[in-house]
Amino acid sequence: MTNLCKTYQINFLISAFNVADAKFIKDIGIDSIKIPSHEVANYELHKFCSTQFQKCYVSLGAGTQQEVLKTAEIYNLSGKNNFWVGMHCVSSYPCPTDKSNLPRIKFINDICTYTGYSDHTSDLISPVVAVALGASVIEKHFTIDKNLPGRDNKFALDEKEFSEMVKNIRLAESSLIYHGDGCMDIEMDTINNYRGRWGDNF
Repeated sequence: MTNLCKTYQINFLISAFNVADAKFIKDIGIDSIKIPSHEVANYELHKFCSTQFQKCYVSLGAGTQQEVLKTAEIYNLSGKNNFWVGMHCVSSYPCPTDKSNLPRIKFINDICTYTGYSDHTSDLISPVVAVALGASVIEKHFTIDKNLPGRDNKFALDEKEFSEMVKNIRLAESSLIYHGDGCMDIEMDTINNYRGRWGDNF
């Protein structure tokens, strides 16, 4: 699998559910790891991963506020806080859009160096809104056939939908480029040639 990822220039990533899993992943030479939501309070796992992996993607769903804060503290105090991503998540499969709780990303922004969004909705809009709120990493389930067996395929995106989502995220990123609070150079034609043109004549 890792060779296939190299062929297509895709970073290989795998989830760990306990310390033994994480040690195995480390031993086979993988330097990044994903921690799923149901292990948000597995502090021994977080302590191991925060010091052993170059990058950790940590899902912060299915946890109380205090559990999430304690997990964030482990990574922030590890000395590698620039190399972990706190992923907002509502751990429900699927997750209705009106339960995606995207304003919580602001809370994640305050406790993490990098913020992500692990999305279990079936829509294409939630990831775009998450980017606008500060997410720099998006996790979205992908399928080649929504009719395949298993829980995830029903709400996962197919190739066309996934491509559309990425396009919309890139547009969102472009629209979020800050150009200052005053007028921009592309507005000079309006300022020079149209301002006051239709004003009242007395």
